[in-house]
Amino acid sequence: MKTLHFSNSAQELQGYAQLQRQFHVALRAQHPEWVLPNGDSPTCDSYELCFAELLRQTEEQRSLANEHAILLAAPWTVKPHESLAFDWREQTTAELT
Repeated sequence: MKTLHFSNSAQELQGYAQLQRQFHVALRAQHPEWVLPNGDSPTCDSYELCFAELLRQTEEQRSLANEHAILLAAPWTVKPHESLAFDWREQTTAELT
């Protein structure tokens, strides 16, 4: 069984790992015909990889949404006629004088 690793809190990581274990057990319980005599199950493995990828994509989208929310909440605004570019040379020169 493949387990994903996310860069979140330990509690979230445990939640993902537990969810993947439950998925692993449930697949084999519901489809014993997919399990080979040696215990391997290529079909279950394939479903588990798809599930792991969905979890990864979901976490990635959640992280991007959080980053977007942080940017939207930033205490700065850009007027329509202003450029988003920032000239570090001007900032450094202004700080030096």
